[in-house]
Amino acid sequence: MSGIKVEYQNEHSIITSSSLFKGFDVIPLAASEEESLVASIDRLLFSDERIYVMDEACRRLLAFDKKGNFISSTEKYTGEGPEQYLSIKDAAI
Repeated sequence: MSGIKVEYQNEHSIITSSSLFKGFDVIPLAASEEESLVASIDRLLFSDERIYVMDEACRRLLAFDKKGNFISSTEKYTGEGPEQYLSIKDAAI
């Protein structure tokens, strides 16, 4: 896993996004059904095929394809029953 190394000269230096990134894409996430609505984005995770949004406010992880189409959510696993969890605090791929 590689990180981003940011060097700066002093506290008054300005770091622009163009100095850190070659480019970016804006991918609107589809909110076609209630299960796909996002209350807060606490973490974004990217794989080769998916975009994952950790929504701690709604206690779930949502999956979207690379075009932003909703695929699924962990919402049905939220609760106090067997094989359910109370909250989500972190996520990793």
